[in-house]
Amino acid sequence: MTGSEDKKVRLYALEDGVAPSLEYTLDAGSPVQALSFTSDSKLLASGSKDGRVRIYALTSSAATLTYTIEPADKQPPDRVCSIAFAEDSKLLATSGGADNQLRVY
Repeated sequence: MTGSEDKKVRLYALEDGVAPSLEYTLDAGSPVQALSFTSDSKLLASGSKDGRVRIYALTSSAATLTYTIEPADKQPPDRVCSIAFAEDSKLLATSGGADNQLRVY
């Protein structure tokens, strides 16, 4: 998986001895700073420069935006620099921005 300044998240399929093939391209709406999968790889979270966290449901045929966590009421919004799911996938932690806060959802 990759995330970049072009506001895209790209997921690749890897097979032994074969070049990676692009599976999905997701529009994150803002330059992507951080990415994390759940332990079962069913959800992907992206953190962006606009302060939003986007959560995508991944299936064999599609990747669907299922939820967006809006940034705290700040002008301009703080970016999300790191993101991680808990091992049981029930919590999501983010950090970044000028306020040096760790947020758990």
